[in-house]
Amino acid sequence: MTAHHGHAAGARVDELRSALPPSRVLVDPARTAAYASDWSGIAAGSPSAVVLAETTHDVVVALRWANHHGVPTTLRGGGSGVSGGAVAYDGGLVVSTARMNRILDLSPVDRIAVVEPGVLIAHLDRAAGAHGLMYAPDPVSKDIATIGGSIATNAGGLRCLAHGVTSEAVSGLEVVLPDGRVLHTGGRTRKSATGYDLTHLFVGSEGSLGVITQATVRLTPLPRGERVTFAATFPSAQAAGAAVAGLLGRGLDLELPELLDHSTLEFVRRHLAGAGPTDGAMPDGAMPDGAMPDGGTVRDGGAMLVGMVIAVDAAAQLVEARAAATDAGAVHFEASQGTGMLDVRARVKEALMAGGLEASCDAAVPPSRLAELLAAIDVIAARDGRVVATVAHAGDGNIHAAVQSRDEPDDAEAVQRVLRDIVRAALALDGVVTGEHGIGAAKVHLVAEQFTPDTLAVQHAIRELLDPRGILNPGRVI
Repeated sequence: MTAHHGHAAGARVDELRSALPPSRVLVDPARTAAYASDWSGIAAGSPSAVVLAETTHDVVVALRWANHHGVPTTLRGGGSGVSGGAVAYDGGLVVSTARMNRILDLSPVDRIAVVEPGVLIAHLDRAAGAHGLMYAPDPVSKDIATIGGSIATNAGGLRCLAHGVTSEAVSGLEVVLPDGRVLHTGGRTRKSATGYDLTHLFVGSEGSLGVITQATVRLTPLPRGERVTFAATFPSAQAAGAAVAGLLGRGLDLELPELLDHSTLEFVRRHLAGAGPTDGAMPDGAMPDGAMPDGGTVRDGGAMLVGMVIAVDAAAQLVEARAAATDAGAVHFEASQGTGMLDVRARVKEALMAGGLEASCDAAVPPSRLAELLAAIDVIAARDGRVVATVAHAGDGNIHAAVQSRDEPDDAEAVQRVLRDIVRAALALDGVVTGEHGIGAAKVHLVAEQFTPDTLAVQHAIRELLDPRGILNPGRVI
């Protein structure tokens, strides 16, 4: 199942250009280059054409052309993916849905929105907010990430513990198959027991089965109550991981718990002076009654757990959170009104990139096994003599372990070996290869380590059924 790579499509591009308005087909390499790559850093090819789709019909025309000629095709939303799923093939076609950016319907009563795939996640969230609702999935890149891309990768984010991942917010889809057929799956109802659940076949398929051209998504009421954030420091990342299990075990209404290990905090201090705690101290904020009054520091091997509670009984839940942190060995606990303590977490990516830690993985394990995974990462880092900075959406066990590179020959390969070993450690703890970024081109070699041969064979069979010519993201995903 392979598409015809190379420049075989070049001579046929005029056929595509004549079938669509000229403004919607780019062929000049100086213009197509802007649509050829994503945030993964994986080298992109030079596509023969880029289709800037504005309608479902545009997508139908583009895919029929690519399918007929066997042209490898990349699907692109906002280009903010980090797994290489939106990287162009040399001589291939890129279909961008960024111009399909309308909110077609928003029903507060039904708590759904019907949107085109190019709608930015933050835009939809703001529109829902005007009705006391929200679009819950919130990847960090939500200001530039599109609904279509997030559905294609089943993206996660900070609010997933409390409100669910993208798949739980998708009620129905319009999808164009590689041969140009248009499917409509699911619908506007909360419940449906009719037929196969084709909607969630396409969620997380990463552009390997079809192109999402419309989505019906569920909206959630904005949480009500007092908003309180807390930060606790621990002598080790493993202790902080154990605290997460304690917090979840108490049944708290946590909006989020985020974990930052010692290396991550050091990069925040070093590269973003003033954005994080200084001299090891916790962020400033009013301490609740009973908080550890003597303060604390994040020493070597230490870690920070930052959490938020939004509830009418937030004060009572905060007491429970402090008790769970204390039981896990916290050396300091501090809380404040509002979201100020989340600022440290918000600046992590910038700090790590400034420190040369651009390669990372996003494996996930059950939260009860997070402490074990963090211990395994420490062993791997020590064995390789390399800095590994780890942050985690701790409530759902999803880690982001970034590896510092060296200015040495073949270092990129060595970095990938470290990341592979971290993923394998997660798999040994009942985990998965990727929690929210997707497989793309970067992790396709690891998929067979998660699935049994029969499970993988069924996935290949589904892909071949829907895309027999193999034009959609060939060589990626599975």
